[in-house]
Amino acid sequence: MLRMIIVEDEHLIRNWLSQVIDYKQMGIELLACVRDGQEGIEVIEGYRPQIS
Repeated sequence: MLRMIIVEDEHLIRNWLSQVIDYKQMGIELLACVRDGQEGIEVIEGYRPQIS
């Protein structure tokens, strides 16, 4: 299973991306959703996702 994080500054889009799409059905584990690039870098360093 691939591991992924979402980095999106728009709250509504970030929520939509995390709730509407069935990532597990596509073989993707959603690890985190973050609001900006700085937070994204910190999360990427901690989780080491294949998709970000």
